[in-house]
Amino acid sequence: MKRKSLTIWMMVVLRLCSVEAWGAWGDVYFNDGQVHDIDYSFSSYRTTVWNSNSGCITTLNILDGAWFPNTITAWDESIINVLGGSMEGLGSYGKSQLTVSGGEFRRYLSVSHYSNATISGGVISRLNTRYNGQVTISGGTIKGQRESEYSIIAITVKHHSQVTITGGLIEEGSVIAGNQDEASNALITVVGTDFTFKGEPVDYGELYIPPGRDPRGGILTGTLLDGSYLNTNFYVVGDAKIVLTPIPEPTTLLLLGLGAVMLRRKRKA
Repeated sequence: MKRKSLTIWMMVVLRLCSVEAWGAWGDVYFNDGQVHDIDYSFSSYRTTVWNSNSGCITTLNILDGAWFPNTITAWDESIINVLGGSMEGLGSYGKSQLTVSGGEFRRYLSVSHYSNATISGGVISRLNTRYNGQVTISGGTIKGQRESEYSIIAITVKHHSQVTITGGLIEEGSVIAGNQDEASNALITVVGTDFTFKGEPVDYGELYIPPGRDPRGGILTGTLLDGSYLNTNFYVVGDAKIVLTPIPEPTTLLLLGLGAVMLRRKRKA
């Protein structure tokens, strides 16, 4: 495959333990405002994507065959499309745009600082959303990551962030919205039907969780927009909210789809 030329800045990072060197890795930067298709292995310590100096948006397409042994970081309005491959983790900041339709995140996917992610496929160990991050989940699998002997976390939503769940599978672990000791305004919206909470049917709207010791919550079940069955522990901390929303009528779905297409065209323009 012919690959577009790119400028790679290499910075040797020396990792020491006592007087022994454990190895040297390079930091790879994509910041030329071009589109890069990655279907091969990297040996970088970190991979960073951001706009060019002239403000042109850099796009990274991660395809089958790509392998990143460490982390990827996205900044500015850069775009990362994950269609395949495998990586340790990915963190997005500063209005970057992520689209995940495949691939594997072995440790985490973190969406923060006004960045936006759309997840329709792939396998993610843990999803963290904070500092005004926006995430829509319509497919894929969140496996859950063990925190301790008694705790497995699948999704966290903090610091004014919002997550909308319309499909996909939460394989194991809890979904937690909010953070201790400060206002979070975190919001989780779940789109589906036939919801129950702690074994009892519940209406659409904000899910009522009685006051008590944080985190507060229990098992939420229902059928999501894509037909997937939800059976997961949902918890809130502080002022965080969980909102249950009915499945839109077909006409509304068509309008939403057209709106998404127009938004993508506007961003490209």
